[in-house]
Amino acid sequence: MLAYLLVPGAPRAKTVNGAVSWLDLGVMNFQPSELAKVTFVLAVAWYLSYRESHRELKGLVPPFSLMLAPQLLILKQPALGMAMLFPAMLFAMLLAAGAKLRHLISLTTIGLTLIVLVFINTLWAKPEHRILKPYQQVRIESLYKGWIGDNSMERDEGYQQGHGMTLIAAAGVRGYRDQAGNLIRLNSLPEDHTDMVFCVVAARWGLMGITGLFGFYLSLVGGMLAVAAKSTDPFTRLCCVGFAALFLAQMAANVGMCLGLLPITGLPLPFISYGGSSLLCNCGMIGLVLNFASRPNGRTIRQSFEFN
Repeated sequence: MLAYLLVPGAPRAKTVNGAVSWLDLGVMNFQPSELAKVTFVLAVAWYLSYRESHRELKGLVPPFSLMLAPQLLILKQPALGMAMLFPAMLFAMLLAAGAKLRHLISLTTIGLTLIVLVFINTLWAKPEHRILKPYQQVRIESLYKGWIGDNSMERDEGYQQGHGMTLIAAAGVRGYRDQAGNLIRLNSLPEDHTDMVFCVVAARWGLMGITGLFGFYLSLVGGMLAVAAKSTDPFTRLCCVGFAALFLAQMAANVGMCLGLLPITGLPLPFISYGGSSLLCNCGMIGLVLNFASRPNGRTIRQSFEFN
């Protein structure tokens, strides 16, 4: 489905905000990248369950190849934020599968170095030498100006992030409760039902609401890790770890962009943001974890038959 979206003139492929990321199924607009996250976890868990080669540096090449296949297709849409979730899932699953920490730290350091170089390239290189696309450059520039206290872009490219931060800061400890709707409407917060829904939660319930929301995600992730710890099946354990890493990384990315710590990437807040594809796949992951929890000592894959 990810490859189909890249076919020029593909029927039912739908473009939203410049990204060809949806399929019009008639009853709903489905986002294949949401399903790709789930299938990626299942594929990597299956691969790692039968091998120990990932405990050597060269043995990390196949798992990273499994990651690059969907990641590159998603980057072509383009959907940078969604693609950035895959390394977090892979890192957690490799760590749980017994990969050496020094190998993972080395690869992570290389990745972070590349991100810093892209950041430097966007801010200080000549326009003709920049790597990112113009709309991506603008998001990084507005983020950087916010870091240094320059509000010159808050009326243009940094409008969404700037107004979201204003709502969060004004909410206080208890929020505005019933008056939050008027505050959000007067503040003209864009995408208040999807990308910036965290700002809505903060405006309505303040710090208390944010704390409760974080508690919900920590309970969800902790429950998944508890199921992984009790399971004796490697495939089940790795799936639970991968799903937990996905929820935690996506929550952190969404909250980070609302707080002005990360650039706007268009990632939904799990179970809170509006979006049928996201909700459907999130519920699917919860269903799988509940299935695993009901069979802590079971095997998810049948033993092969043997010839006499």
